Amino acid sequence: MDVVAILLCGGGSRRLRRGDASAPRKEWLLLEGKTFLARVVEALAPSVSDLVVVAAPDEPLPELPRPVSVVRDTVPGAGPLSGIVDGIEASVERARVEGRPEPALAVLVSCDLPLLLPAVVGRLVGIAAGSDAEWTVPEVGGHRQVLLSVMRPSLLPAMRNWLAGGRHDLKGLLAATELAGQGRVRIVREAEIAALDPEMRSFLDVDTAEDLGRVSRELTYGCGGGASYTPPS
Repeated sequence: MDVVAILLCGGGSRRLRRGDASAPRKEWLLLEGKTFLARVVEALAPSVSDLVVVAAPDEPLPELPRPVSVVRDTVPGAGPLSGIVDGIEASVERARVEGRPEPALAVLVSCDLPLLLPAVVGRLVGIAAGSDAEWTVPEVGGHRQVLLSVMRPSLLPAMRNWLAGGRHDLKGLLAATELAGQGRVRIVREAEIAALDPEMRSFLDVDTAEDLGRVSRELTYGCGGGASYTPPS
């Protein structure tokens, strides 16, 4: 089964940067010597056959540990849903041009999950592959984790229609997909992945400076070190 990862780093990191345009974007933050973007790429690599990074126009990207395809947001500032559509469409079109199967699954993930574990990605892909659901979504702490989920590209028409109607909210689309038919959404409970990631650190996202400190403590408690920043070269 061909699986593509759609790795989103096109957002403006507004809450983290607090209005300071010179402050680092999330993809350039370092944790234990690796950028957030590189860490997420490494976590995804064992489970996917194609990896698409969706980035903001003209923004530089850090060096990555494996080749990826880079797609630039066609509608900057439109949110992650627009970037997901850009990424899946690019992957489907490239597969057609190269004469290989189109991706059967798309792993959706944001670049601000630096503690993401490869085993968790593999588990989510496995659950999605074994289900007929169009969208496989973990629920952690009572929240649906749409930015670490697995989707079938067959949802592209619904996503395009959602955007055409002026909607950009992923969770609203998820709710509409659930209402559209029984079994279209597979919710993954914490117990299904707890053995792989007991503390659910894979789902710790970094939106603020406080989040950054929390992630640093999770990884380096008692060992020194922590998160830092390396500027684009």
